[in-house]
Amino acid sequence: MKTIRTKVYKFNELTEQAKQNAINDYRNTGIDTSFIYDDAHNTVKEFNELFGTKEGSRSWLDISTGHIDDNIINLKGLRLRTYIINNFGDKLYKGKYYNYKNNTANKLTHKRIVSKYYKNSNSWGNYYYSAITKENCCVLTGVCYDDSILQPIYDFIENYKAKVDYYSYMDFNTLMNDCITELEKDIESEVDAMNGNEYITEQLESNHTDFTKDGKEFNY
Repeated sequence: MKTIRTKVYKFNELTEQAKQNAINDYRNTGIDTSFIYDDAHNTVKEFNELFGTKEGSRSWLDISTGHIDDNIINLKGLRLRTYIINNFGDKLYKGKYYNYKNNTANKLTHKRIVSKYYKNSNSWGNYYYSAITKENCCVLTGVCYDDSILQPIYDFIENYKAKVDYYSYMDFNTLMNDCITELEKDIESEVDAMNGNEYITEQLESNHTDFTKDGKEFNY
C-alpha cells in the first residue's frame, strides 16, 4: 500500500490554460439543455392551441396550416391585423397585475379584486388585474419562450402603421412561420450560451469542484 499526495485547486486558482482544459472537459461531458426544448415545446403547444395551427409532420418546430379555412389563410395586411386583434387580443394582452395597497387587516370586496388570507401575518392580500393597463409578458405558459414565439405578432400589431409598406403584404402563413423562426433563433441562442465559456465558468466556480494542476476534475 502506498499513499500519493496530490495538490488540488479551485477553479479560480488554476492557470488560464488549466481553466480552459476544465471548461473543455465540462463541455465535452454533455450539457443538459433538455429543459430548454421542453419549455419551448410547451410554448409551441399553447401557440398552436391558440391560433388553430398544428405541429408539422417532421418536427414540433414545423408548423402546419393546411387545415385552416382559406378565408383566414388569404387574409393580408390590415385585414389580418384586425382579425388577430379581434380574435386573439384578449389572449395576447392581459391586464397588468397589481397588489392593491399591499396587505390589509380586512378582506376587500370588489368584483375585480381577489383576496387571499395569510395566517402567519393575520392579514389579507388583495390582488387584481387591470382592465385598462395591458401587458404581454409570457402570456402562453409563463416562460420566456412565449415572448419569443409571439414577438413577430406583437411587432405586426404594434408597428403596422410605421411599416405599412412592409406589413401590408403580410399573410397568415408567413406570420405563423415567422413566429416559429423567431423561437428557433432564441432556442439556438440559449443553447449556444449554455455551451459558452462564460456560462461554464460560472458553473465551475459555483459548484466547488476540486481540480488537479492541469485542470482535470479531482475525484476523491
